[in-house]
Amino acid sequence: MKKSIAILICFSLLVSCTIQKKTTNNSVNILSFELINYEYGKPLLKNDGDFSIRRSYQLKQNNKLYVIDRLAKGYEITEINIPESIINKIKKIKNLSIQRVKENLDKGMHFAGAYDYFKINNEEICVIHPLMSEELYSIKKDLFALELEKGKQKIVYIEPTEIKNFSIKIIPIHLKSNLPKIELPPPPAR
Repeated sequence: MKKSIAILICFSLLVSCTIQKKTTNNSVNILSFELINYEYGKPLLKNDGDFSIRRSYQLKQNNKLYVIDRLAKGYEITEINIPESIINKIKKIKNLSIQRVKENLDKGMHFAGAYDYFKINNEEICVIHPLMSEELYSIKKDLFALELEKGKQKIVYIEPTEIKNFSIKIIPIHLKSNLPKIELPPPPAR
């Protein structure tokens, strides 16, 4: 009888540990995710220098998406619950370096938008929409739509000076990426 109880307890512990390990492994697949939409070489506000953040998305372990938005008076940090469907899309990106599907813009194209910095786990890439994969663009689009449809819970305002350390990690990757400069297209011929 004592042997049967001991075996039952051992079996219960083994099953419990296996279930706990599977649950833990599912939530640890993404160690970190960031998407930062930024401009380099064209400041938006005075005192920005030549680097400025438009919007930043950072996924935290509790499946909360922290969003930093640029406002006229500084930056606002908010949080949004992120659905499992978007987390699964992020998990499917296995090799971030191949998410840049083109090296250059098509002949005659000009780039007037902002750049995107992606970080998934330990991989980082700077890219623009016309050069990124459809999978990466889909994640960006979903995050922006999620922010608009779900609403946000304001946390705090921060001053632009507190955002400067973003530039320290992004600018070296940006410079290696050989991305086009921000420019308007030429005026139409007369």
